[in-house]
Order: sequence, then C-alpha cells, then structure tokens
Amino acid sequence: MLPTGGGKSLCYQLPALVRGGLCVVVSPLIALMHDQCANLRQRGVVAEAWLGDNGEAVLNAVRGHDSAFLYMAPERLEDRLFLARCHGLNVQTVVVDEAHCISQWGHDFRPQFKRIHTLQTHFPHAVWGCFTATATAEVLADIAAQMPGPAAIHASPMRRPNLAYAVCHSGDRDAALLRHVRQRHGQGLVYVRTRHEATLWGQRMREAGLKAAGYHAGLAQPVKETLQAQWMQGSLQVLACTSAFGMGIDAPNVRWVAHASPPPDLESYVQEAGRAGRDGAKSECVLFASPHDLDWLAERLDARYPDMADVRRAYNAIANAAGAPVGSLPTNPTPVDGKPHRAAIDLLIASGHFREEAAPPSIPSTGNVLWLGPRRELPEPHRNELAAWCEQRARDATRRVCLEVLRRELPCHAPWSHDLEHLHEDLRHLDDCGMIDWQRDPPPTVLRWLRPRVPLRELHVDRSRKRMLRNKLESVRTYLELGPNECRATFLESQFAPPSSRPAGSPPLSASDHATRPCGACDLCLQRTNQSALRLENALHRGPFDVPSWLEELPPGEREHGLRLLQNRYRSGQLLATAHHAQGVGRSDVCLPNN
Repeated sequence: MLPTGGGKSLCYQLPALVRGGLCVVVSPLIALMHDQCANLRQRGVVAEAWLGDNGEAVLNAVRGHDSAFLYMAPERLEDRLFLARCHGLNVQTVVVDEAHCISQWGHDFRPQFKRIHTLQTHFPHAVWGCFTATATAEVLADIAAQMPGPAAIHASPMRRPNLAYAVCHSGDRDAALLRHVRQRHGQGLVYVRTRHEATLWGQRMREAGLKAAGYHAGLAQPVKETLQAQWMQGSLQVLACTSAFGMGIDAPNVRWVAHASPPPDLESYVQEAGRAGRDGAKSECVLFASPHDLDWLAERLDARYPDMADVRRAYNAIANAAGAPVGSLPTNPTPVDGKPHRAAIDLLIASGHFREEAAPPSIPSTGNVLWLGPRRELPEPHRNELAAWCEQRARDATRRVCLEVLRRELPCHAPWSHDLEHLHEDLRHLDDCGMIDWQRDPPPTVLRWLRPRVPLRELHVDRSRKRMLRNKLESVRTYLELGPNECRATFLESQFAPPSSRPAGSPPLSASDHATRPCGACDLCLQRTNQSALRLENALHRGPFDVPSWLEELPPGEREHGLRLLQNRYRSGQLLATAHHAQGVGRSDVCLPNN
C-alpha cells in the first residue's frame, strides 16, 4: 500500500523486468492501461493492453517475449480466448492493481475481481503482487489471505506533507465552492456525487468564466478521451467529475482538489484528494459540507440494504415469475422487472441465490424526462425541435415518455422517423448538454437460479456489509467534526494504519485515538497558530469592514473559526457593529470602539 503518486507501478514493473517472462497486470482502469503501456513502450519494453476486440492480436504480441507486460480487465480472465491461449504464455508475474477490489471488505463495483485467484491454477509458479493506494487494516489482511501463499504486507505511511486538508462548513455551499474555484490558480478537480452534478457544475464554472467541463462515466468514450486530453494538456483548468475520473491518470501538477460534498468513505476521499500535488509541490484539498450530507448518504445506504421483508417480497416475485414451487431448481433463466426490487435482487445475488445474465438485446421504449433548461440553440434542427418538445411537456416535473408516442408527435423528417435508437441518442445528447435529465428504462433483469427455491422463512442473505459501510460513514462524520486540537492529516493517517498497528475488525477510530505529529498545514492546525486572529486584527486596524465580505476572503476552512472570533469579541464589547445601506446594498460593518 503506497499513497497516490508513491511509485506503485515501479514496484512491480522493475522486478518483472528483472525476473523475465510475461507479467499479467489485472486492472479495472482503461486510462491506467493506456498510460502504463505508453510509458513502457517509450522505454523499449513490449507492453500490450487487451481492450475491446483486440485480444487475439495482443496475445500473439506478448507470446514468447522475455520481458513483456499484458494489461487486462478482470472480466478477461473468463474470456474463452484467454482460457484457450493462457497455457502457452510464460507468465512469471501476476499483478493485481486497485487490489482493494478483491477484498470482501473492499469496493464491490467489479465482482470479477473476486475470481482473480483462478489465475493460480493456470500459472502455479508465478510470483504475485497486489497494489493499492487506500486500504484499511481489514482490507489489507483480507487481500493477504487471498494470495496463493504466505504474503508479506508493506504499508507506507499515508502522510503527504505537501497536501493541506480543510473542511468548509460555513455559508451557502454552492456559492462558497464556486468562489473558491474562481480564486484558485493552476489546474484542479471538483469531485461531485452524480453525473447530473458533473454536468451542472461544468456548465456553472464555464458561465463563471473558467475553462471547465463536466466528466462522468456516462459520456461517450471519444468525449471522455477528448476531455481527458484537454485537461492533461492544460487547455482545461478544471474538471467537475465523478469518481470515474482520476484513477491511474498520471497528472503531476494538480494544484487543488475540491469536493462538493462528502464521499461515503475515507478511502474514496483519500484516493480523490490524493490526485493533488503528485509533483510534491504544495496543494490544497478542501471538502465542502452541509448539515444534511451524511443523512442523505445514510438514506442511500439504507436503500441499498433493504430489510428482510422487502427481500422476501423480491424473492417471491422472482419465484412466481419462474413458476417455481418450493424445492425446485428452474433450469431456464427468469426475466423480471428489476427496477422495483433492484437492491433486494443485488443482495440475493451476493448471497448466491441467483446469477444475473445479459438480457437479450432490445430498445426499451419508455423512460423519464426532467426538463432542466435553459434551452439554447443547437446545430441540428431536429434536436432543437426535440428540446422544444421537452421544455413544453416536461417543465417542472418528471414525465414518463413513450418513445413510440413521442416519435409520432415530432416532425416526420427527423432521423427518428424509422429508428427509435436515434431518438434515444438525441435525448441522451440533450442530457449531456444539461438541458434535460433523461433516464431510459433498463431492459429486464435476467436471473439464473443457482439454488432450489426455499421457503421464505428459511431465506437468508448476507447483510454484514451494511454494518461495515455504516462504520465507514461514521469515520467520515468523525473527520468532518474533528475538534480544534486535532489534525486532519494525522486522523487520515491513523485510519489507514497497517494491520500490525490495528487489529482486524476493530471499530472506527475516534478523534482521541491517535497522537502522532500534527501536519501544521490543515485548517485545524492553522487555527491553533491564530492565523484567523491575526487576519482579524489587521482588518480592524484598517477601519470598519463588511463582515460577509471579510469572511469570504478567508480560506474556506477558517471561515467558521473567523465567525466565532467575531462573535466572541462582539459579545465581550471589543467590537461595534452597525447595519446600514450603501447604494441600495445592505451591509453589516464591524469596527473597534474607538473607530
């Protein structure tokens, strides 16, 4: 475990070159595969990435080389071509990147990671290495337990001395974030929760005069590649992005990272904030929070893990759809409407009752459209007509849309007159432009029965992850609420202590459970050096000043502390306050009594 930018790639590339043979690197990140292959090829090393349909050419290219690297996604391990060709490969090294994904306590967005251990049967003599930037003690121990043999754990301290952490609780969050971004120099990232927020913040920052864009996983691949290249080259100053952007991208000169809201766990925060300052220069990491953020995250967590009554209803609906009596094991896959029971179905799949299979290709003909506006002219006339229809029919409310009905209501000369897929693509284009939020209904969920149907009273699912994720969320709460005598960098470092320091299964650390050296650069450390008090004294000696304007000039993490200083001095009679109007604008000025 090495922090972001700590040199994990070198730790497997150099030993693999010395050892010889083929090094298989299993990674979930296309951007990382491109970047690593390009760097290796520049040094004369054979390196290939299995992307799309190039599998046969890639496997032929790495066959027989003494020093070669094969980058592949975990899904490729079950590909028929790989299974047929793997025995002819001289694999001496197996590398798992983003290794926290293989842990039962890690991220679960790529379940294929759980089956990486099958490589041991194909390459029994290979040396294994697993690499990650963020993993708790539980995750590190679990990764080690899944290795083919006894594993050594090497965990570097998470402290990045050049990063200054801060949390902003004060004022209107959106206004504070936009003001913060406009005042920054150099390139930066704004991390948001959803695709819609990425589009919205990209547009908002462009309207504020910044060279900005929104980036999320829903964009077409050419668009994502273009935005990434523009940002890397410096023609874009800032990207508003979801967690889809950043992993594996080697951008050394990111001067600041802002979070528009708290992430659900500290692993995500450290990963994303760690994109700043990879060149070692001073950089800022500011998290903007509002009082109800964690409540919203807790509600999302509850929705992901419904109670057993909901799980039993979903199981019963699947059994009824399959016509399966108790004790039977249906042999045919069962298509069901997964939307009303999605979370319960995910629990049933994770507990081994079903396996989800690909639905037959189809074009869902319904969906929801929400008008966001404002409408602006597009180069394509038929898309302008579609935007006008959306504004007229869906303003201020989410509306169900049937594509077949919509096609009949629109001009017949448009490309959609004979092809619903074109209509869907144009709706998605309006979504990418930020004018609408288009949610196309998903295809039916197809489930393969893995176990005979059981009586509802005997149905069990594993809900242990909810408790673990709740603990992670509480760790985020603790980070946000650290007291004035604490240090944000020290707390983050304590959360990612190696297993020898914290036993597996231990609860989240409290703010008083650590006592390592403060960083001296976070907002809490700066408060202890009375920076805000010095700024207040200087402002007061210059004469009366407007309170909101002065608070806005403070660094985001100091504003709450600055407001408390003003309130304390006002209550003790050391300040005078006046409210008046100047040129039609309300002001609230403070000054020393002798002013």
